[in-house]
Amino acid sequence: MDVTVDSSTERGVQFYWIVQRNYVVREDDDLCPREKRECYDAQPRYEVGHGGSSRGRLTTNGKGIRDYELTLEFDAITYEDLESPVVLVKEYRYSPSHRTS
Repeated sequence: MDVTVDSSTERGVQFYWIVQRNYVVREDDDLCPREKRECYDAQPRYEVGHGGSSRGRLTTNGKGIRDYELTLEFDAITYEDLESPVVLVKEYRYSPSHRTS
């Protein structure tokens, strides 16, 4: 899945997947709900470059925007996987030390 992150807030951004409506798989982590069978592996974000660059792109207002690809790998797709949505959550935690004045 492709996602976009403003580089000025990137430190406060975390991603995680919700599978089978019950399980949370954080970025760069794995989860095996059935004892090492039918595992999920959330790969770390991979920056997608523009125009041959791997540094992301700049918007017209000069603020840095970074594009990433996130991947969730399945050992095996189960009936529960097919019956439930797979959701990617982008969580942002505001840090009061990043004030603008």
